[in-house]
Amino acid sequence: MSFELVEEWEDADNPYKYYSRRVNAGSFATRQEADEAAKLRKPLHDGGIIRVKEVVQQLGKATPKKRRRRVSNLRVGRRNGRR
Repeated sequence: MSFELVEEWEDADNPYKYYSRRVNAGSFATRQEADEAAKLRKPLHDGGIIRVKEVVQQLGKATPKKRRRRVSNLRVGRRNGRR
């Protein structure tokens, strides 16, 4: 698990909409390191805040199952000697 800095700000026209952008500060091993780095940075947007976001690393990418090709019943009947 690691931590990243994220800047968030709201839209001036729509109060229910907000934007989020990752701050290019790297990733941190502990939350204390990330909090200290967040205090040193200033937000680029008016009314924006910089917060610490926890990043959960995934173990691995799951392989998708292969879908079988569907064969119509007509072809199966001809293959078995019927029709």
